[in-house]
This record gives sequence, C-alpha cells and structure tokens, in this order.
Amino acid sequence: MKAVVHIGVSKAGSTTIQETTFAHRAALLKCGVLVPTQDGRFIRPIDLANAVTGKSSTSRSEEVRSVIEDGISRHRPQALLLSSEYLYYKRGAAEALEAFLAPWADDVDIVLYVRDPVKRYLSLCQQSLKGQYKFIGPAFWNGKYRTSVERWRKQYGDRLTVLPFQRSAFPEGLVSNLFARFFPETAGKLPNLDDRIANQSDPTEATRLLEAYFKVFYPNAIRKSRRDVDLLRSHLAETALEMGLGERPTLRPEAREVIARNHSEDLAWLAAEEGIVFDGVDAEATSEVPYSRPQLDRVSWSEVVSVDPQNVQRLGLYAARSATIKLATWPARKLCALWRRS
Repeated sequence: MKAVVHIGVSKAGSTTIQETTFAHRAALLKCGVLVPTQDGRFIRPIDLANAVTGKSSTSRSEEVRSVIEDGISRHRPQALLLSSEYLYYKRGAAEALEAFLAPWADDVDIVLYVRDPVKRYLSLCQQSLKGQYKFIGPAFWNGKYRTSVERWRKQYGDRLTVLPFQRSAFPEGLVSNLFARFFPETAGKLPNLDDRIANQSDPTEATRLLEAYFKVFYPNAIRKSRRDVDLLRSHLAETALEMGLGERPTLRPEAREVIARNHSEDLAWLAAEEGIVFDGVDAEATSEVPYSRPQLDRVSWSEVVSVDPQNVQRLGLYAARSATIKLATWPARKLCALWRRS
C-alpha cells in the first residue's frame, strides 16, 4: 500500500489540508484513499507526531495506531494519507516515521511545504498572540529550512518532495494540487477539494488589541488556549470587518530586512538545491552576513507591523459599543434579572 505523509511546515497550509481532506473523507475513500479519523475528527497532528516518535503515553500511541490499523482493515484502501506539521520539528521523526509506517506501507512519499520566511514569521506572530502577548523578535527567529530539509532528505532521498507554499505554485488550489501530484489516479473522480474558505489573517488592529489584553490579564502566562481570548478575538475580527478594517497586516521594512538577511543562506540553498524561489524574494540579492538589530529582539506587534493607532482606538470603541448593545438584548437582560434574583 502507498502512504503519503504531509509533514509541515507550520503556517503553510497544514490546517487547510487536514480540514479539507477530513471534510471529503468519504469521497476520497471511494477513490481508494483512506484519511484516518479519531474521535470524529482528523487525527490531531500533535497526537500523530507523538505516536510516531513515542513521545506520548503508550495507551495514547496505541490508540492512534489502532485507528489507522482498523481503518486499513475495514476499508482495504489503495493509499493512506496522514498529516502532522509537528513531524517536521520532532527530533528523530524522520527515522521513526519509516518504522511507524512499515506494517502497512511499502511505498512512502513525504511532502513538505516551505513558506517565504517573512510571510511565515508574520503568521507565526499572530498565532502566538492568540495564546500569549510576547513573541520572538525577528532578529532571533530562524526557520532553519536547510537543516530540516537535509535531515528528511537523508532519510527519504527522492521520496521527499519539497514544495513552495505560495499561490503561484498551485493556482488550481492547494489540496487539488496535492492530489494531482500524489494521487493522479483520482483525477476527475473527486469533487472540488478546495471548496472551503481559507483561513483569513486577523485584522492588524484586532491583533494589537489582543496583545494589549494579554499584557494586562496574562502577563507571564505560557501559551494556552483560553475561552475568553477566543471570544474576544472573534468579536474584534467581526467588528473590524464591519468597520472596513479587514486589511492584512504588513511587516515594517526594517523587520522584513532582518528576516530576509538572517535567512539568506537558507534562501540561496533552497534555490540551488530544491529549485524553490519565493515570489518577490531574490535569494541572490540578500546579504550572506546575518543581520541583527538589538531593538528587534523582543518586540511588540506595533514595532514589527504597521499599525494606525487611531484605527486601533476606533476598533476598541466600536467593539465595546457593539458588546454593550448585545448585552442589552432581551436574552441578556433576562439572564441578568435571573442572576440578580438568585
């Protein structure tokens, strides 16, 4: 049986691949491609990575194995599709994955999407600010593409495919391109695999207010999913769109310069060895000397991203007013009355 494993990197379409293939799992199975599920959803990427590398409890690892094994036994698919962006980072994952797949697959393809480091850094910052108010500054962040790709290339040789995560590389859609490349036998048999709305970046003003919220209420907290943050983020993003503040954030020129120069060796290597040049990035034009500015080591959102403080203030006021109006609705008043009587 053939196995195709998507290993990352993070912030390069992983969630889209996982959610889309899960949504179309029935159609994929009819074409002979099994997308294993667990607890009514795509196998959690961290659980799969831990099961592969043996980092989770024995029972949890066995549960993941059992899910995959049961799916194969029941459906007898021609191919297996797995995805976990955490595999890219886990020490020893390349070797462990080979052993993990050995009981089921005799033909393994590994696919890795790499992303322009400037765009990836921006996306990582927003991801961090969903769980903490501090993030690593551009002077110290490095994607380490060459080190990681060489590690996986050493284990899998030409069975590893490295692709650029950018619109020009898959105009027909990310997931459709993935299947056309690795499952050509499904061509013409599947529905539109890119019929889902891609994840949208939060408006930059909403992220700035979220950062301020964390700074006040969770100043020293580690990254963690919090219900109040999710509610606030959703409310701010919705209000920003209503106000016409939905523009995507843009890194300041000095931050872009720092990231580009600190990745110059990786960018040149990707161009020379993997034939990957990101749109708008000239690998040969970047300095070979890593560049760092002390003031860009530990930073705030507004120091690396262009933010209009007046728009931030407007969003905060509009969001507060909108929340007040919602609280004044009949259900909310009734709940308050019940609470006062209790």
